[in-house]
Amino acid sequence: MKARAKRWISFAFAVLLAILSVPLTSPRVDAAASLAPTLYCNDDVWYMDARLPLVRYYSAYLVPVSIFEMFDDFEVVADRREGEFMIINRKDDLYMTFNYTASYAMTDKGEEFYFVSHRMYSSEYYISAETVCEYLNLECEIYTSPYDGSVCLRISDDTAERSLSDLLLEYNPAALGAESLSPNSGIEPYAKGKKVFFTFEGIHETYTDRILDVLRRTGVKATFFLTEEEIARYPSAVIRIYSEGHSIGIYIRTKVENSVLNFDDIMAQLGRANQRLYQLLKIRTRLIRTDLSMANTTRILAGVHYENLKYCGYVLWNYNNVSLPYVYSTEQMHADIIQTVSSKTIPVLSVPNTEYGVTALASAIEELMKSNTYAFLNIAPSMQEYNYIENIQ
Repeated sequence: MKARAKRWISFAFAVLLAILSVPLTSPRVDAAASLAPTLYCNDDVWYMDARLPLVRYYSAYLVPVSIFEMFDDFEVVADRREGEFMIINRKDDLYMTFNYTASYAMTDKGEEFYFVSHRMYSSEYYISAETVCEYLNLECEIYTSPYDGSVCLRISDDTAERSLSDLLLEYNPAALGAESLSPNSGIEPYAKGKKVFFTFEGIHETYTDRILDVLRRTGVKATFFLTEEEIARYPSAVIRIYSEGHSIGIYIRTKVENSVLNFDDIMAQLGRANQRLYQLLKIRTRLIRTDLSMANTTRILAGVHYENLKYCGYVLWNYNNVSLPYVYSTEQMHADIIQTVSSKTIPVLSVPNTEYGVTALASAIEELMKSNTYAFLNIAPSMQEYNYIENIQ
C-alpha cells in the first residue's frame, strides 16, 4: 500500500513538473529599453518608466492604466477579482469600463465594443493610448525619432504648458534631430568641444548665491545635488537654480549614526525629496549622488542597491576631481579644476561651497574659456551616467 502511494505521489509530481515546464505565451511587445524617458504626462516625465514602460504592441502603443491617475480630475478604479477596471474623467463626466477577461470596453453612454487590454509588467493593466485618449478628451502625441526609430509618447490635457519637443530637449535630446536644437542649447550630444560638468553639493546661505552669480555671468550651466532638507529649507535658492537653467539632482544620505540605510530607506528619502521638488517647481529628478567615498560607493552600491536604483530609473553621477578633497586654498582648487579638465576624458568636477571654491571657480572658468574648446553642460537624465561603479573614464 505504501509502495502504491509513493508511485502515485511520484506520478503526480512528474505531471506537475511537465505542466510548469510549458512556456506561457504572451503578446509580442517591444518595450522601452533605454533609461531615457519615453513616456510623458502633461509637462512631467512618467517616472515609473523603468518599471512600467511605454509598450509597442504591433501597430498600437500601450500605456499603463495608472498613468491616468497623474491627472487631477482623473481616477482609476480596479476590481481585479472580476478582471475589470474603470477610468473616470470627473471634469467632463466621462468614463470607460474595461473587462480584461472578456476583451470589451463600455462607455458612460452604454456603448460596448471589442477592446483588448493586457496584463503586463507587475500585473499592471495596459491599454491603447490613442483610443482611450480620444474618448476621454485627452491629447495623445507620438514622436518617432529620425535616428533610431524609437518612439516617445505624451498624454496631456488643457493644463499642459510645454510642448513635447521641449520635454524631449530636456530629458531625451538624443531622440531629436539636430535641426530641433538651437546652437546655444548646450544639450548633449550635439554640444561642440570637450564636455565639462561642474557640480555642487548642497546649498550654502552665502556661497550658493555667489556661485550662481559666477555661472550667470559666464553663461555656464551646472548641476546641483540637494538633500530633501535643503530643498525644504532654501526654497528661493532652489527656484533660482532651476530658473537659471541648471539641473537639480538629489544628494542621498546613506549613513545615519554610523549605520548604512537599507534600500527601502534610500527610496523613501528619494521619494520625499522628489515630492518637495514637485511641490516647489512641479518637477522631479532622476539624478542622484551619494555621501559615500569612492571605495564605499562601490562596496555599498555595486550590489543590489545600485542595480535596484538603476532599475528604478535613477542615474548616479559622482565626480573625478584629481585632488579633491585634498585642496584647502584658491590656488589648489584652481589647479585641481584645470588639471581635471585636461586629464579626464569626462571631467565631472565637484566644487565646494566655500570662499576659495567660488574664487577658484571664477578664475578657472575664465582661463578655460580662452581656448574656446570646451562645452560647459548641466547634466540631463538621458546622458550616460558617470560613476565609479561603471568605471567610466
